Amino acid sequence: MTLKMLALASAATLLLAGCTGPRIDAPKPLPTAPSAWSDNAAIRSEPVVLDWWTQLGDPQLNQLVETALAHNADLRAAAANLKAARAMVGEAAAAKLPIGTVDGGLQRSRTAGASLQLDTFGGPSVLPDQTLVDATATLSWEIDLFGQIEASLLEAKAGEAEALWLHRATEAAVAAGVVRAWSDLAETSAQLALVRQREELLQDVAGRLKKAQALGGVRANQVDEAHQAVFALATEREGLATAERNALRRLATLTGRPAPDGVRLLGSVQTGALPVPAYVRAGSPETILRQRPDVARAEQRLLRATARIGVARADLYPRFSLLGSVGVTATPGQIGDAGALRFGVGPMISWGIFDMARIRARIRAAGAEAEAAGAAWETAFLNALEETDSALDAYSAQQRAVEATKAARDSAERVAILAEQRASVGQDSRIAALLARAEALGTATAWQRSAGALRSAWINTQVALGAGWRDQGREIAMKRTHRMDRELGLQLRNKLPKPVVVQGMASDHV
Repeated sequence: MTLKMLALASAATLLLAGCTGPRIDAPKPLPTAPSAWSDNAAIRSEPVVLDWWTQLGDPQLNQLVETALAHNADLRAAAANLKAARAMVGEAAAAKLPIGTVDGGLQRSRTAGASLQLDTFGGPSVLPDQTLVDATATLSWEIDLFGQIEASLLEAKAGEAEALWLHRATEAAVAAGVVRAWSDLAETSAQLALVRQREELLQDVAGRLKKAQALGGVRANQVDEAHQAVFALATEREGLATAERNALRRLATLTGRPAPDGVRLLGSVQTGALPVPAYVRAGSPETILRQRPDVARAEQRLLRATARIGVARADLYPRFSLLGSVGVTATPGQIGDAGALRFGVGPMISWGIFDMARIRARIRAAGAEAEAAGAAWETAFLNALEETDSALDAYSAQQRAVEATKAARDSAERVAILAEQRASVGQDSRIAALLARAEALGTATAWQRSAGALRSAWINTQVALGAGWRDQGREIAMKRTHRMDRELGLQLRNKLPKPVVVQGMASDHV
């Protein structure tokens, strides 16, 4: 065997050794999404309304949400992170293009004659000073034969999609915070009005009992019990007033106002009676999982992790580049001379053949990170199903509770009306009528509280369904992510032993 053939055989052996990377298992497939929710009594199979708070029909609430989305600091930070992620995509895409530099300089210099030992051959011991102009233009272009640049681009695109979903999650959280605070404000205001009415009635009852005690008509303990009921209502009233101010503080903070000034500014706002929607617009579990920001972010993190495997695996192979440079070095007066020109052009190969152990370790690390990201995706998937199904079930159960409290409220109202009628014709005392009316107000307060809980449960279902982020740019983002996922899926099929398959869901979804 000639030396040339031996060199070729050795190179082939090294190439095969370098191209054999560690085996990376594909992430575990997700469980199959159920076909329906466990409780469908209050569900309509209609598309989820992303700006779901508009269904409450309150213009002031809509304006507060718009103000919060325009001024919230967390949302501005998420928007800045999204801009940064998009810039990283541009940087990764630019790696496909040739890169180069232009350098120039002017230098006055003298070479030490002693360092060249010119005097030994009869040359001068001191060389003359010279002024040289040096200008160089270099250009290099890496040929992405093994997909490292493409994998880096896919990783950056997945990072952009993750930042987009983080922005959407922040947007949804801000909107939900405003709606919850507004709902709390409406509920506490309504309860506060009922408690004040009841407190006035019981104060009247206590006064009448006090007079009756003076006449010997009632015992002292009855008067004390009436005063205790008034004191309890006063305590409840103060608690509701504090909750009302706290709701105003939350609204002020969410809309970008300092709390003291915001409370004074919003204190004049009058909340109306917010309706309680009778049903929830919810599609199938599979559809909902495509629009939940936490599940989508977990998926994009998995895509980033699998793209890093491609980036690390490409280091097993040689890197090929085309290089070129042209320049001149001469005195200022000789720049145009033919002897001042220099150039070079040609291919270059770079291969970390002696760094294979480190490269293989890096590939294994990337595979472990992908495995962890796959497990996190599965956790987000299962938690989303649990949270959404629980929220829908709680909403349906609270609807039944509201019906029960409504029946109690109506019954107490009928009793109060009858007591007032009997008192008006002298068949019963005025105190009995007042107590019946106070009891009716108490059941009305319980119903108001139950209705507020139902509205809170409805709000929780909207958050669990993944609504709350805006539809602006959604179609473009979905097309971009769809294309990116398809490209990444192709890369996974090429680089992994088996493809990543999501059972029950399309793998190329947002």
